[in-house]
Amino acid sequence: MKNNSHILKFCFLMILLFVIACNPTIYRPKQNVSLIKGEVSNTEGDDIAPIQQKFAEEILYDSLDRRANDFKVKASSKFIEDLFQEELESGDRFRKRIIKNLTNNVESIYFIDTNRGFASFSHPPSPEFLMGQNLPFDKSELISDNSGGTDIFYFAPSKYDNNSIRFQNFPYLNSPFWDSHPTAVLQKDKNNNPVILIIFSSDREQPFSKAIDLNGDTIYGGSTDLYYAFARLESSVNSDANNLKNYKFDKVKKLEGANTPNFSEGSPFVFCDCCSPTLFFSSNRNNKNRFDFDIYSVKLMIDYDNFTVETAGLPEIIDEKSMTTDSLTFRINTIADERFPFIPFPHSVQDSNYIYFSSDRNKNIFKNCGCEDGRDRTENFGEYDIYKYNLPEKYKCPKTEKPPKPEPKKDTIYSPELYADIVIINAQNPKEKLRDSKLLLLSEDGKEIILNSDTNRIFTQLDFGKKYSVRGGSTYNTMNCEESNDIIFSGYSMPKLNIYEMDADSSTKMEVLTSFTMKLTDFVKLDKEKTSFKDGKILVKGHQLNSKIKTVEKAINARIENDIVYYDKQFTHTNYWNKIDIRPDLAYYTEKNNDPTVLNLKVPSVRTLNEELFYEEPQSNKKIIIYDTIYLIPNYIIKPPCYCEFSGNLTSFQQNVPYFQTGFWEVNTLKNYRRDIQKLASGRLSDARWVELHRHNQYFGEGKFGRIRRHIEYENYARTVDSNLSKMAEMIVNSIIPAFKVIDSINPGEKLIISLDAWSDRRPVQRGWYIGDEINYVEGSLEENKYDFDIDFRKVNIKDKSSLNMNNDTLSRLRAYFGYKELLNKLLDTAKYGKGFYDYYKANLVLMPDNDNLTSINVNKPFSLKSIEELIYKSKIIILAKGNYFDPTNFKIPQYIRDVDSSLFMLDTIRRIDLRINTLEYKAGKLIKSPCCNPNLPCIDYEAIINDRKSPAIIEKKKKK
Repeated sequence: MKNNSHILKFCFLMILLFVIACNPTIYRPKQNVSLIKGEVSNTEGDDIAPIQQKFAEEILYDSLDRRANDFKVKASSKFIEDLFQEELESGDRFRKRIIKNLTNNVESIYFIDTNRGFASFSHPPSPEFLMGQNLPFDKSELISDNSGGTDIFYFAPSKYDNNSIRFQNFPYLNSPFWDSHPTAVLQKDKNNNPVILIIFSSDREQPFSKAIDLNGDTIYGGSTDLYYAFARLESSVNSDANNLKNYKFDKVKKLEGANTPNFSEGSPFVFCDCCSPTLFFSSNRNNKNRFDFDIYSVKLMIDYDNFTVETAGLPEIIDEKSMTTDSLTFRINTIADERFPFIPFPHSVQDSNYIYFSSDRNKNIFKNCGCEDGRDRTENFGEYDIYKYNLPEKYKCPKTEKPPKPEPKKDTIYSPELYADIVIINAQNPKEKLRDSKLLLLSEDGKEIILNSDTNRIFTQLDFGKKYSVRGGSTYNTMNCEESNDIIFSGYSMPKLNIYEMDADSSTKMEVLTSFTMKLTDFVKLDKEKTSFKDGKILVKGHQLNSKIKTVEKAINARIENDIVYYDKQFTHTNYWNKIDIRPDLAYYTEKNNDPTVLNLKVPSVRTLNEELFYEEPQSNKKIIIYDTIYLIPNYIIKPPCYCEFSGNLTSFQQNVPYFQTGFWEVNTLKNYRRDIQKLASGRLSDARWVELHRHNQYFGEGKFGRIRRHIEYENYARTVDSNLSKMAEMIVNSIIPAFKVIDSINPGEKLIISLDAWSDRRPVQRGWYIGDEINYVEGSLEENKYDFDIDFRKVNIKDKSSLNMNNDTLSRLRAYFGYKELLNKLLDTAKYGKGFYDYYKANLVLMPDNDNLTSINVNKPFSLKSIEELIYKSKIIILAKGNYFDPTNFKIPQYIRDVDSSLFMLDTIRRIDLRINTLEYKAGKLIKSPCCNPNLPCIDYEAIINDRKSPAIIEKKKKK
């Protein structure tokens, strides 16, 4: 038995040694933060985008415990987990799932101070959903929803609770594509205004980094680049730095010198922004494996006053790259993936710095695959882990100290002199003398020196030890409409647009033409998108620049009926030009001025005199001259056309289309058409058999299939009617009214008369009546006489069940009223067309057919002339609506059939709205032709009329063509 016991013990010992020998030895990579005391450990998942809550330097040394616990470097997702810690500990499984989704999809976070910063989320839920779940997300006041698949968000303390933060979509940076990895620098400009520089990564120029082909294979492509944008806190005593609306944002620009054309750049970070800024970022340049990113660096030159960032030299990899992923070697970059470089704060205080980053070197691929093979190996704690290395010595942030001022020699007496040489110049034509120019020299003690100059130049002596500023302008504000010229010089305005940098710019305009048809066999072969280019011209500050116009024509909204395809055409016109260099150091005035032609000496000079240079008297005998310049832009008012009507001559406007369905009185918009079809189908209009689309129409029944075909025709008509109404509103609000506003400022007696005529066709309604609320309005029409114009007014009252009349009298007046209301709704749509009409409407300067003060007049004809004159005198815009019995065109109608020119279907084009616009002057109780408009200028040129500081020579050249 003893022998057996020894044998069993021996066998057990051998088995134990065999098991021990078969178990692999797992090594952990060097510099992995999980192995470093005091650091936040990595998890089994992805630990990416290390970040630290930024803090003030006084907080850092306030408490050792606070420094150690509150401001550690950790993965961005850990901040989200900490933010929602209470939620994750609650029992609500649905809310836990939402928060877990946010945690998994946060790509990076960056703090610009203790509680403000930026974060990027991939596939974020909609703001409405997040707000509905009572999570700290706000719907931006500047954007309605998320922009793309990955967006950048801004976060700041809640305005209701300063201890909690709120996230908000950041519209100034986001595109419809991938925008992520924000980093930021918070500094101040020369005027001590806070400025934020944001650098981020985006694939907006080469989106779709991968796609799945028809075989299910992944196709990789695209690339990401680094971009930047500046934002300055607007100067105000009450400016809230947490509110985005208080910042003025510059446009997004590509960070030239840091990007490559065929590779990707991402995860930027700016180190030592106070003194010698260095940009760290990741890139897969020079690597065959597109998933092998390394960390690079490049010096930056940042101008917080002019909003520019330039690279100094070429980017370089920050250390010698290891050709293995074995992290037992001491290297920052390896053939694995290294991204998200981060150097803890404060940069200006620490004697030595560490760099943190994320890497998938030695990632643990064995945890879930069941493929333990007994070999020794090095493993990460998760897929991506955070590593900490010493920052190479060459990147050390230098300490800056102000050099001591040299002591002047006490036995030397100096007598320097300081002068200002100031000129005021016509920016469009520097050789042309300005009219009525004025210059104001202002010292810091409040002393003002007004200088009237016939030569547009002054030379005066200044005192040392004082700050000076210069402003100027012109008091010229004389405009004479009686001049025979169509172009009137009106005065000067200040430069408002910063166009001094040499750069490309563009503008885009889109239009849609409707109701195109083609056989299906031909449509299949049609080139659905065409691109063409042509040369053009554009005026910028009076300078004519060459431009290139790119037009993209696309077939859209295709609809198939039988063998016919109905489709629309979308035209996108993009105008490209190069900006010009007026003067590189020109300062621009941005203060609002109600009357831009009277400057009141508010245009600032190029520089603020003596603000920095020569504030103290220099120790020399030099005669010092400071040269300063003020620029003004001459304004020319072009007389707008006196008359405009909407016809086929206008771009994209289709005149011959029925505005009304047969038997109905409201405009046949798509919305109204679909509403009326529902009413007919519901049986609520079962007695209205005079309506053509009624299934029991009393006149022109064509059977079921004929009626269906007619439905399709009316729906296509409705789309064209919607387009026409939009063209009317767009031109009236954004072209005609701004031109009228200009001449109204010159001649207060100007009136804009908008006349709307509604037409019916000749077909009688033997048995039909109006269905709706009682209508009261005053019908009006403009009549031209030999020397003046009259408005013929007539009161209209139509009650429910009123007969439509055999001669279409009532029907036409109903159509005039509803046509006017449809147009008015468009004109008041400020979100779509702007506030050009609304401003006059809100100020009660629009006389409309249903104004109470017009309909309440005692109209026992003739009107009280005194009342009518008073209404016209007080109004700037007068809208007239008139119903016509029928178009007098005489058609011979043998029968009601299709595809015959003489059929009743030809009368579709007669049920229309005519719109005419006259610019007149009200003088001595009469409406007469205005001297401030051009009777020979066609209406189609309205789009080029707005006061745009155009050069007379250029406009004359255009007219001769």
